[in-house]
Amino acid sequence: MTANQRDKTQLLVEDRKDRKQLVDKIDRRIVALVQENHDITQVEIADKLSISQSAVGIRLAKLKESKLLLEADLINYEQLGMIMCRVDVDAINSQELVRWCKKCPLFVNSASCVGKMATSLFFLGEDIKTFRSIIDEHLRKIEGVKNVEITLIDSWEKPFYLKLDLRYSNQPKPPCGVLPYCRRCPSNPEYDGSIWDNSRTFRELSLEPSIQE
Repeated sequence: MTANQRDKTQLLVEDRKDRKQLVDKIDRRIVALVQENHDITQVEIADKLSISQSAVGIRLAKLKESKLLLEADLINYEQLGMIMCRVDVDAINSQELVRWCKKCPLFVNSASCVGKMATSLFFLGEDIKTFRSIIDEHLRKIEGVKNVEITLIDSWEKPFYLKLDLRYSNQPKPPCGVLPYCRRCPSNPEYDGSIWDNSRTFRELSLEPSIQE
């Protein structure tokens, strides 16, 4: 990696940290409730989170104005403070590789390509170390994977909206079925990130007696 690439990577990471601070736990719970029920009303959200309807209205307006929440369950991952990477893979069995990736809660999409690196995988993460965990502790160990190259996505020409389930909670086994857990996998019992409330199920969290506005 050149000095210029290191500088751009550092700027990207710092930018996501700044954006992450603009969205708090209540905002993320509101997004998760909207994902769970597209027709949920402000009154119902207020009741579940024990805050006023006016507070819900203000927060929803802020989420839409910032383009974090588009419509229904589509969100802008950059505004949430997350990073995306593209992983190009040379594998003997691309279909099996993609089937495994679909079990990963941080997997976004894949593309079949023409060339030696015939499969491109897209993942989200809260930090670069998470991508290293995915690649070094999982992808490289899959039978038939011969070569892996990673590229961080700096920006998109057009806004990139996607589905991201914010309702994950920790699980006794990784969703992908492979130990160890990736760093900051939302199912990791030792998850210490700020995107998911995974110490308990979202239903339990939404029934907490009170949340300060």
